[in-house]
Amino acid sequence: MVSDVLVPAETQVVVVGGGATGAGVAHDLALRGIQVVLLERGDLASGTTGRNHGLWHSGARYVVRDPQAAKECIAENLLVRQLAPMCIEPTGGFFMALDDQDLEYAPQFLAECQACGVPVEEIDVAQALAREPYLNPAVQRVFQVPDAAVDPFRLTVYTARSAQRHGAVIARRAEVTGFVRSGDAVVGVRYVRHREEHTIACQEVVLAAGPWCGKLAQLAGVEVDMAPDKGAMVVFGHRVVNTVVNRCRLPGDGDILVPEGTTCIIGTTSYQVADPDDTSVSAEEAQGLIQAGMELVPALAQVRRYRAYAGSRPIYHWPGAQPGRWLSRATVLIDHAERHGVRGLVTITGGKLTTYRLMAQEASDLVARRLGVNKPCTTHLEPLGEGEELQRPLPEASVICGCEGAGLERVRRAIADTLQEADGKPLDLDDVRRRSRLGMGTCQGAFCGYRALGLLLEHHDLSAPAAEAMLKEFLERRWRGIRPVLEGPQARELALTHAIYAGQFGFIDPGGSS
Repeated sequence: MVSDVLVPAETQVVVVGGGATGAGVAHDLALRGIQVVLLERGDLASGTTGRNHGLWHSGARYVVRDPQAAKECIAENLLVRQLAPMCIEPTGGFFMALDDQDLEYAPQFLAECQACGVPVEEIDVAQALAREPYLNPAVQRVFQVPDAAVDPFRLTVYTARSAQRHGAVIARRAEVTGFVRSGDAVVGVRYVRHREEHTIACQEVVLAAGPWCGKLAQLAGVEVDMAPDKGAMVVFGHRVVNTVVNRCRLPGDGDILVPEGTTCIIGTTSYQVADPDDTSVSAEEAQGLIQAGMELVPALAQVRRYRAYAGSRPIYHWPGAQPGRWLSRATVLIDHAERHGVRGLVTITGGKLTTYRLMAQEASDLVARRLGVNKPCTTHLEPLGEGEELQRPLPEASVICGCEGAGLERVRRAIADTLQEADGKPLDLDDVRRRSRLGMGTCQGAFCGYRALGLLLEHHDLSAPAAEAMLKEFLERRWRGIRPVLEGPQARELALTHAIYAGQFGFIDPGGSS
């Protein structure tokens, strides 16, 4: 369990950001014996990490346009799947050529895969169709690469758990509001937690907050030129492929289909946004993705769409580079003492989820040198702990979420991981969802949300208004994702949900915006 504990008034290093990279930095530093506190404004993996495609990149997507990112991806892909097998499903990946433009790209794709060290093999079309019968039968060439599917929530939580076991303090719901400066050095962090203002003194600060690094850097009086890039995805209700399916062309919209649990996800789009918190998805954007997905797998036309969602990529605006997909996905490490004359501040951004461990190592190497700690990185040798225990089947006396097979014990364990030891209050049902897949199936929370709330109430004395607000917030977050794909079976499901909660439960206005 990643438990929230009292945050000390002083530490050696403060890491800002509780996604995969921030958790990775905390893990790396803790293994070196360095005192570290991680501050996350929401829950672990509640930002960019939890809103990605679920693709564990081989690097093949980037070999032509972004070879440095491709090299980083393939090295970490093969390493981390050995360290965290419970988080990564080795599905393999196909790059399929459908038309003349794809066929023209194929020779360059093959050559650059070999140049970047990405294993690639052309397989017979008949063999590919035998393995994945729903692929577009018009496919002309198929290339196999070591793509995989990843559970980003599990990966982040397990990394944070390991960091905590080695002495790190993980503080969720702790929003950074400013930094303490002493001359040319950052010597502390101001944050708000549970509506109370706090300050923690430190020797080093690592900004690992993805696309929010730019805003945080401004609070410290320096500039990090981020170009947050929003990518949307659509979740389909059946796992129609067991292999990651890519279009064999330069990266574009809707050209990757990823099997994820019982679903598959088509993505993505690419739009530069001013605010990384803008994760809205329009119906037009969702429909464009659906149409693109049907070019890869025509059978998607018959598959129910659960929801759409979006996340902001942590893209660094390299000087002189074109925006959007032309900007590199390579890791960016900024030593603000060297660049801006501000000591005690480091930014690690860019990169991909696949390269989170490498990013953490690069940031931690710099911080360790600053602190005079000579112990090297060992995260490349250290399997993420608790894997065997967490994979062990649990006795399930009853089912809480029938759509995703989340039984009583799984949900109870997820609830336990959201508890705050400092004050004993629960967080919210989305924290439970991230750890159990609660509400991520067909009903999108209609039949499991209130059951999970009942389990929370077994251990926490919430008032009726507070419990109602928690459930309503959970459902409204689910419904925001449903709206862009609202048609057919999903529209009927939503009508049933609305009838249950507005009619039988009586706490949602049937004529309101919900």
